Amino acid sequence: MKARVLSALVLAPVMIALAILGGLPYLVGIVVMCGVGVWEATGLFADFGEASTDPLWRYLAVAASVIVLAGVQLGFDHRNGTQVIMALVLVASLGMLLSGGPPARRFLAWAMAAASILYVVGLGSHFLLLRATRQGLSWTILACVVTWSTDTGAFFVGRRFGHTNFFAAISAKKTAEGAAGGLAAGIVAASIVAAVAGLHVPWTVAPLIGLSVSIAAQGGDLVESLLKREAGVKDSGTIIPGHGGVLDRIDSLLFAVTLTFYWRLLFP
Repeated sequence: MKARVLSALVLAPVMIALAILGGLPYLVGIVVMCGVGVWEATGLFADFGEASTDPLWRYLAVAASVIVLAGVQLGFDHRNGTQVIMALVLVASLGMLLSGGPPARRFLAWAMAAASILYVVGLGSHFLLLRATRQGLSWTILACVVTWSTDTGAFFVGRRFGHTNFFAAISAKKTAEGAAGGLAAGIVAASIVAAVAGLHVPWTVAPLIGLSVSIAAQGGDLVESLLKREAGVKDSGTIIPGHGGVLDRIDSLLFAVTLTFYWRLLFP
């Protein structure tokens, strides 16, 4: 958790700066983030028993991720553009099952790539969707700030008061006290951002948004922890020296931003 807090202090300004810039810089940032995340996710899935496959599939999964995210951006200007791109990617990927290697291994490779794209890009595309809405910048900042506040609150409260194991089978260091501290921090963060940014939500709803997004953030962390435990690794990657991989840093954000987008739809 300490690594998560420290990395947030470094990465937060970059994420906020890209969100403020919007447009092409933001799209490129999300594409790079999700592309690396898919690479790391396919690596985790490949470590599951007999699912280890030809590395070519990992490169194809990353390429497909870039195409799908470009399709999401295209959909803002061309109706049904996203659906067309995703359909083409799906058809092409199924066609590739017809060549190369034993059928069972080919299917495992395809399933590994598909699961990685659904996980990282399926959720990560909500960064683009949320930013494109009215007051999208403020909502994006809310999702990020709630997530980072949750991580920070959970770390400090857990370190000071934590003694009750929380999902010990997945992550031995997490405590119920830390989780509660993270929830409290998320509620406060959402309330402050909603007020300062002038979001069009009732003041009584902002704490509920913070609570639910904080729960989603902690759930995202647990999901990736489970994948790493099954793969038998400590980190998803090594791209961030001393702090693991990109997926280690965005696992909570993927879930938090997705839920925030659907909260946003309730307040047009």
